[in-house]
Amino acid sequence: MKKVLIWTTAVAVTGLLIFVIFWQKDLKDPNKEAHEEIEHNKEAQKDIEHKDETTPTDEVDYVIDKPEHSNLKQTVHNIHDSLQPNSEYKNVWADEKEADLNLLSSLYDYMNYYNEEIDHYGLSKDFEELEKAISSVYVDYDSNIDDLIQKLGEIKQKL
Repeated sequence: MKKVLIWTTAVAVTGLLIFVIFWQKDLKDPNKEAHEEIEHNKEAQKDIEHKDETTPTDEVDYVIDKPEHSNLKQTVHNIHDSLQPNSEYKNVWADEKEADLNLLSSLYDYMNYYNEEIDHYGLSKDFEELEKAISSVYVDYDSNIDDLIQKLGEIKQKL
């Protein structure tokens, strides 16, 4: 009886040692790969959220060498008209929000290009407010696009 108990204990200890040696990585974190994938997905989501919150003021996307419009007045009128519902510009885009954000990015670039003309007209403060309005549209499009269009319309009237 004593021999059976000793043999049973020896086999159990040996089995436990073999299990620990060969499957040691599983004992540390059996779901390590799943945890790593979850962490990777969280980082990717943060990158996506960060990209969604960027505004044209966060980075220099494009520098205008030769403008499409001949002056600031023409630019403001054209972009304001294009931002209107059912404009010809929006009709060629599948997504209205995407069309508006593309126009706002262009508007920001033109604001930099026509900086001297903005100063000449005495509209620096108005365009600073417009720049803030553009940024707010990138943060919350639905709540802020109408205010931006109104602000751009006010500038259009001053030109």
